Amino acid sequence: MMRARRVAATVVAVLLTTGVAALSRLPVTLTRSDEARLRLSWRLQGRAGEDCRRPSPEELERLPVHMRNPAACIGRITPYRLEVGVDGRTVVVDTLHAAGARADRPIYVFREIRLPPGDHRVAVRFRALTGALPGAEAGGDPPAAEDPPTGDSSAWAIDEVVRLREREIALVTYDRERRALTVRHGGG
Repeated sequence: MMRARRVAATVVAVLLTTGVAALSRLPVTLTRSDEARLRLSWRLQGRAGEDCRRPSPEELERLPVHMRNPAACIGRITPYRLEVGVDGRTVVVDTLHAAGARADRPIYVFREIRLPPGDHRVAVRFRALTGALPGAEAGGDPPAAEDPPTGDSSAWAIDEVVRLREREIALVTYDRERRALTVRHGGG
């Protein structure tokens, strides 16, 4: 009886393994054959700001002595607004916040927009939400992913015609040398 169970289990395992191997060879099409993509991908450290408030004397009294701080400040990264337009139509409007429990990690941008092949006017704007945090820097334009630009507001905006072929991916990313968003073309 025990031997029959082992033989049956072995047969089932072999059949399952063979089935998985056969299925792994099937072609998978995730997009239509003529579809192209506009991909946005970059990261930045962001601008630091602080949320500060004065705790009441009662609140301070409830805290242990070593935790009493007359100016309770929580550091945060300023949120950013991402706006993407294609051919005069708005396709993405999003507010991006820094990752992490205290919102002090980098902000990651990753979006993919499916488009038919051809010429498309692409407008991307990425800006800090001024006034979003008390003490946050004003100005509206984000720092570079690693090296902050020197006040050039065009560094985080593009508006250009992008030609896409079938199954091609155009990547909008941050170019550290040019200190600006740029469009790179690649295969599909």
